[in-house]
Amino acid sequence: MTSLFESFDPSEEHASCNAKVDRSKKHCGKVKFLMESFEKMGIKLPENYIKCVKCDEKRKSRGGFLFPAEEDGETGIHICQNGITDSGGGGQTAVDVTLAHELIHAYDQARAKVDWTDLKHHACSEIRASSMSGDCSFSREWNRQNGLYSGITGKHQECVKRRAALSVAMNPYCKNKEEAVKAVNSVFEHCYNDTMPFDKNP
Repeated sequence: MTSLFESFDPSEEHASCNAKVDRSKKHCGKVKFLMESFEKMGIKLPENYIKCVKCDEKRKSRGGFLFPAEEDGETGIHICQNGITDSGGGGQTAVDVTLAHELIHAYDQARAKVDWTDLKHHACSEIRASSMSGDCSFSREWNRQNGLYSGITGKHQECVKRRAALSVAMNPYCKNKEEAVKAVNSVFEHCYNDTMPFDKNP
């Protein structure tokens, strides 16, 4: 019997990624709930909305949301097939978290027509995505930091702020890291407490 958490053949990178995405959509509670949230808004995501692609090795990304440049611009989610390998990339768990993160951006776009050139708008969506996707879970943050050196109180919020600022700093309309941090801090409390479409932070 095939294990739900089997390792995938790294030589079949694209097929492996597609299999993980399919598994995430079927078995990851957050991803399933987010997908259903679009249906409740009367939105049917295109079949090719989520794509496995080969990403820039230098950025070491696991995925991304294509911000629509204009009202009818292209949008969708990319999962980096070379960034989510079982050895070093996190495998199935990485896909679950990454897909949830990017689906929250997509949900924000559908709900609020986010202006991605506005750093505060971008920061708000990054705060929500980092907070609710599982990206800042205790175990992931522990592994990322090689252990937490000074207690655990407030670590989730620290992680969310840090990761949101890193993402906003990559926005082409952001001048520097300081501007990204300022944007995140200015909207943090409101956006951190906005847990839609979940009743509370899952």
